[in-house]
Amino acid sequence: MGDERRRSGYAFRRARRRRTLVAAALGGVALALPDLAAAETQMFPDTVVSANRVAVPSSEVGSAVTVITAQELEARQIRLVADALRDVPGVSVNRTGPRGLFTQVRIRGNEGNHTKVFIDGVEVNDPSGDVEFDFSHLLAADVERVEIIRGPQSALWGSDAIGGVINVITKRGERGLRTGGYIEVGSFQSVSGNAAVRGGGRNYRYSVSGSFLTTEGVNMSRFGSEKDGYDNGTVNLSGAIEPSESLELSANGFYTANKVQSDPQDFTFGGPFEGLFIDGDEERKGDQFYARVQGKLKTYESRWEHIFGGNYTHTDFDNTSAGGFTSNSVGEKSRLDYQTNLFFSTPDFARAEHTATLYAEYTHEAFKNVSAAFPGANQKQSIDAASVAGEYLVSLWQRLFLTASLRYDDNERFEDATTYRVTAAYLHPESGSRLHASIGSGVKNPGFFDLFGFFPGSFVGNPNLSPEKSRGWDIGLEQKFLRERLVVDITYFRSILTDEIVPDPTFTTVINQTGESDRQGVEFSLKAALSSELSMTAAYTWTDATDPDGRVEARRPEHIASLVLDYALPSRRGNVNLNIQYNGPMQDNEFASSTPRDRVDLPGYTLVNLAAAYNISKSVQLIGRIENLLDQDYEEVYSAQSPGIGIFAGVRVDADLR
Repeated sequence: MGDERRRSGYAFRRARRRRTLVAAALGGVALALPDLAAAETQMFPDTVVSANRVAVPSSEVGSAVTVITAQELEARQIRLVADALRDVPGVSVNRTGPRGLFTQVRIRGNEGNHTKVFIDGVEVNDPSGDVEFDFSHLLAADVERVEIIRGPQSALWGSDAIGGVINVITKRGERGLRTGGYIEVGSFQSVSGNAAVRGGGRNYRYSVSGSFLTTEGVNMSRFGSEKDGYDNGTVNLSGAIEPSESLELSANGFYTANKVQSDPQDFTFGGPFEGLFIDGDEERKGDQFYARVQGKLKTYESRWEHIFGGNYTHTDFDNTSAGGFTSNSVGEKSRLDYQTNLFFSTPDFARAEHTATLYAEYTHEAFKNVSAAFPGANQKQSIDAASVAGEYLVSLWQRLFLTASLRYDDNERFEDATTYRVTAAYLHPESGSRLHASIGSGVKNPGFFDLFGFFPGSFVGNPNLSPEKSRGWDIGLEQKFLRERLVVDITYFRSILTDEIVPDPTFTTVINQTGESDRQGVEFSLKAALSSELSMTAAYTWTDATDPDGRVEARRPEHIASLVLDYALPSRRGNVNLNIQYNGPMQDNEFASSTPRDRVDLPGYTLVNLAAAYNISKSVQLIGRIENLLDQDYEEVYSAQSPGIGIFAGVRVDADLR
């Protein structure tokens, strides 16, 4: 997912200082907030690794970016990454009821499958699931940081990055030996935990981590009392060796096994429950495996880099109803890639620092589907594609930072696509101001379900679909006050989507919609160190996302807001964290053929979560939290119930054995 250093003359010395700050901010597991000076460093992480093909300081990024750190996840006691994304400007989350059920993440009013997701450099969008990543199974215990890049990013990362990119980076080993983890129990017969061992030496590192979550859950349906439970077990492995100062070889693997119970949707024409979820015995078992191997070679005093890598993604899901098998879907994606980065300086011209990148990849996607009720729907499909891309970054006078990216995709099933992106960031240190802007294009290829369907006579594919296309831009101002203890950012964005893939009037297939779908809005974020003990983050987003006919798109709330207050107890003995999330009213689809309407209104809701931690020793901490403190009754998806108030408590251990 890009380089972690920029070296060349002045750039080398500057990057070394930045790495020192990043190591201080991200290394280890923090049990409490530090003093004010250190808090400022950790609140505003210095480097972003996925906004470009190489890592750059956050101040030089022209795209709109938010970084969530491990410290923030632990202070709030987040158990699923999706719950942390609710606090990110421009991002909306919809979960289909209790934990474990399908969870969509939309960026700037785009579709869920317009968000490209990476875990440790691996593309994890599921070929068997409309090329969309289901966030319901991504546990947060082993996550070091999450980067959210908003706006079209296809010039960097290819298809599916119309709305933006979410890059999840898990924890890595460092010199010495460190162990830790947590165990907790709570409401809904819930138990979760994590255990990890990490370490390394002069020329190697390793990390082994295991996490789990199990819960009896609540009833997904409004009717009856049957509870829909969830089980998740995740293992994460990573390691690297450096045979020489110029060569690094690394590998990582991520495996999740999950089982979730759910309720069926009633489609009885004219029935009292038509279009609603009703009590039933449905279950989905899944296995997800993601892996990457990579070699990085540095030449000419690290001014010229070569990165060779390979990814593999495999998903396998079985669906049952009343104990009987109904269907199976398997998705695979493999990728080979090569990237070369050249760093150089022209100090006599604008004190300029340059980075030139060339990138090439070959991908193979495969899909297999088996249906018990419709054996004629069984199928195996595959798609191959090759891509080349280039990016150029230049820093002028240490104030103006420009990037330009261009990508060409050659796909065997679709018309070739050329996408672009241009960004700019300008620093004015005297006033503490930073202007940032970006413009770019995006593409989203149809998925296997769209192309080839599933149930004959009920839903059939459309092999004549064209890729969806987008063009968008944003401009924003970041302003620092009070010696950077207060940072405010406000950004306006707009994008146009064409050839949107939508159901046809009979709802038996999908078509490319004519006309343009418009998305625009304003993102506001605030970060403040109110004192040496108290920090605050806040976000607000106004989004206007409409179809070509002017109708508001489903599951796009116009208003989203959040507030997080974190108080560090005296002498670093722990913390208290208050999180308030507001999701405004929105529309959702209604699947009732006997009624004239196809939309329903979902009321807005406010979730209040309270977490606290207390250190009983240097390496042992008591933890506890209350979720949905106000016991809010709400639905993120029409007729799918969400959990009420929940109370959880446990213990966390973190031991440095050096």
